[in-house]
Amino acid sequence: MKTIAKILCGTVLSSFWSSTTFGQAPSLDTRVTLNIADQELSQVVQYLRERSGANIVLLQGGEHVIHDLQIKDVYWRDALEYAVQLADCVLDEERNGVLTVSRPTPVKFDFPDTSIREIISLIGKTADANIIVGPEVTGTLSVRLANVPWRDALESIAKARGFTVVEEGRGILRVVDPALLSEQ
Repeated sequence: MKTIAKILCGTVLSSFWSSTTFGQAPSLDTRVTLNIADQELSQVVQYLRERSGANIVLLQGGEHVIHDLQIKDVYWRDALEYAVQLADCVLDEERNGVLTVSRPTPVKFDFPDTSIREIISLIGKTADANIIVGPEVTGTLSVRLANVPWRDALESIAKARGFTVVEEGRGILRVVDPALLSEQ
């Protein structure tokens, strides 16, 4: 009998929370004030979730401490971006509107006049990423990067030679010529 009561109570509470707090559409207009000193990013994200109604998923980095962030009357999304940046994390928006916070592997490279294919391969190995490079991706680059998230480095390197990075799903990325995308 106690088990049934717990389940029913959990169901009622779950329905209550989902309809009042989490069932609302995110409000882009919500403004917040943050007075943060030595708080984990996960606590800041939870506060901003509650205030905005946004779907924010912490993939990595929630344990990182924000030592000082004092902002007044700013949009919640801007506050989130500042907090994420101070925690050395990255904020991405998925196709379905869900915001994800992660802490990608930073890369540090210094390559004078090196094949783009070799540079992309080293980024993939460093970040343990799944990257497919199209046969049309050729050329050389001189690259010097310090503590840049690996995905930003990949995107910038591809762009420097006129290529683009396409996300295939399930963690697979392709570097291709954008002109060939319409043929695929």
